[in-house]
Amino acid sequence: MKKRKLFAVIAAVGILFAFGATGFAAGADTKTSEASIEFKAGILELNSVPALDFGAHTIDGTTTQFPMADGTPSMQVADARGNGAGWKVTAALGAFSTTGGATPIESATITLGQGTSRATGTLDTAPTVKQAVTLAANGASDTVATAAVSSGRGTWNVDWTAGNIMIDVPIQHQRTGTHTATLTWTLEDAP
Repeated sequence: MKKRKLFAVIAAVGILFAFGATGFAAGADTKTSEASIEFKAGILELNSVPALDFGAHTIDGTTTQFPMADGTPSMQVADARGNGAGWKVTAALGAFSTTGGATPIESATITLGQGTSRATGTLDTAPTVKQAVTLAANGASDTVATAAVSSGRGTWNVDWTAGNIMIDVPIQHQRTGTHTATLTWTLEDAP
């Protein structure tokens, strides 16, 4: 009889633990949180433009085209606005001047041959570089590179080789002395 009572007590306690334990178990506890990030618009800027040195030459009465002396000319645009509005770079060549009272060359053109766009830490669509840009001394500006809407974001270089940038000075305008002209590069906030 004692064994039966003991067995009944053990069975009752076992049933309590088997079915009653679930009543004491903690239910799932769910919480939510947020992840956020804020971007503030940066600026659109022309970081660098190339200086073009065509070297020193002897007037020979036949040569009119002279390539850049050396170097790797490059232009850099950074678009950190975050809106993908696009941009455009134009260039214009001013009038030539000289020092020491010499007569400056009156007619010359600079041709920027095909440049290549190169990304600097961005995977956005590349800007378009114009195949050839010819700038006349004291003439109008011309488009060098264009980033269409939704392209050209981040930092981009336009690189040329020294051999594909030329100055053309007609023989009758070649005069002794060092002649300089200002190249004006303009970054516009629209493609």
